[in-house]
Amino acid sequence: MEKLPAKITPDNLKDAMVEFHYLSDIPQEIIAGQVYQILQDKFKIMPRQLNAWQLGREEPLRIEMSGLHLTDGCVKIQLSEQSILFNIIQGYPGWTEMSGCVFEVMERLLVSGCFKAVVRIGIRYISEYPGMSIFEVLQSAPALALPFGKGHNTTYRTEISYENCSVLLTLADQMEKKEIPASDLTSFSLVDIVVFQPFRDEPVSNLKRLSETTNRLHDIEKKMFFGILNPAFIHSLQPEFS
Repeated sequence: MEKLPAKITPDNLKDAMVEFHYLSDIPQEIIAGQVYQILQDKFKIMPRQLNAWQLGREEPLRIEMSGLHLTDGCVKIQLSEQSILFNIIQGYPGWTEMSGCVFEVMERLLVSGCFKAVVRIGIRYISEYPGMSIFEVLQSAPALALPFGKGHNTTYRTEISYENCSVLLTLADQMEKKEIPASDLTSFSLVDIVVFQPFRDEPVSNLKRLSETTNRLHDIEKKMFFGILNPAFIHSLQPEFS
């Protein structure tokens, strides 16, 4: 697919996340207070909620459950010992709006000196498809001949090195989860894409490089997502192009 859609309906996004691993000269015990002072005109403290996405082993991009939790009503910020994570709250506002919030926050934290530099940038998008098999709408579904017939609760995972970054693709097909009432059982599929790039030798310390790299990782995530789906399914999602 040469031109990627700017929007699909429904987007089926369960969560969208941007994470930065940062360096700071400020002691860890006071950095949360410093961040809050810098952001309090736009963000308010929110109650912490246990909300972690994991498939198998611990993911390289994850929701931390410690530190400072802030929200502006659209995007949630979670500050932990070495990372700051942005993720959506209710509905995806689109990359333009979400990244605008992310870059404004990171500019404030870098310019103020609260953050010295960023040593890793990560993007993660999780899409959920209730009541369907994601394998049936792929360009080419992973297949394994089974002696006892078609399986369910199937997970496919692979890691790819691409343009100096790592891309992790996880597909969970026809997973089962219990809903209320407890006797009802529904199935769902997941597309979980993580794209991250470390900067150990040359940490990112200016907003221009940070925003350009983050946007590039987002483009790679989109290329992976639309690249694995067949054109008929993409067309059914009412793609809109900018």
